[in-house]
Amino acid sequence: MPTRAAKASSWVTRAINMMLKRCLLIFVLCLLPGGPAWAEGISLARIPHIYEVAIDPARPGHLILATPRGLYRLTPEIEMQPLLDESHDVTGLVVSDNGKFLLVSGKKKNKSFGVMFSGDAGKTWKSHSSAMDGSAPLRLMKVAGPKGRLLAVGNGLFQSLDAGKSWSNVGQMPPGSLSLATNHKSSKKLLAATNKGLKASSDRGKSWQSVSVGPKGKPASMVARDGHNRPWTFIVSAGLFARTAPDKWEKRLDSKQFDGAIIQLTGSKSDPRRLIALTQYMKLLQSLDDGRTWQAFGK
Repeated sequence: MPTRAAKASSWVTRAINMMLKRCLLIFVLCLLPGGPAWAEGISLARIPHIYEVAIDPARPGHLILATPRGLYRLTPEIEMQPLLDESHDVTGLVVSDNGKFLLVSGKKKNKSFGVMFSGDAGKTWKSHSSAMDGSAPLRLMKVAGPKGRLLAVGNGLFQSLDAGKSWSNVGQMPPGSLSLATNHKSSKKLLAATNKGLKASSDRGKSWQSVSVGPKGKPASMVARDGHNRPWTFIVSAGLFARTAPDKWEKRLDSKQFDGAIIQLTGSKSDPRRLIALTQYMKLLQSLDDGRTWQAFGK
């Protein structure tokens, strides 16, 4: 007759066998079409950095993210829909006003791919311009004036007059630059966020001057223009500022209201009060009242 110890051992063995069978079943289900959702795609938590954030004009509740692990459309449910796969390190992004046309810059397998173009909202892609000899992959790609004028940063400040097909070096960014804001009406007027504060140029980056915003000498972690061409900046240890007149900046919110510094900001042309911000800890925030209050992006 089995001893009590033998019975206990037999029960443990059966329990372990049942657990192994369940694990095997789950593994098989993951391999089948329509298996558990967590077995597919990529999670926002797996993205180490976000280079650019844009509101998708064709789907105003969605964002487009340029990352070191591909290009994605992010839904309000925080679902990552791939537009370019993980092999693409996407450092620059421009989205047309209707969301149909996309330009991206970056590298693949540590080699610059120049600029790629999509005419169908990211469904298909083709080469738009080749990588420039001796230049780093373009980043901070921005619309800078009418008729296809763009600016981007590589080993210097580069301009395109033909919507990104060809580029020429026209100036330099100031030392310690972190961010660039262009003017949608003029390619000459620029703003740069630097570790020494906010800088401005009126000659397309040939010279730069300091701009007085917040405490003197504090770093500016971000500068951007919203959908209506209004400049914004974030001054470390001070807060978020919006320019309300040519030489007047209004403090919109104190830095203590945010989890770290804001490093990116974008706005919507269709809804001037809506803003999206990215913090240094890769947290996406949304404001529906022109930057006065913020909450996490998504439902």
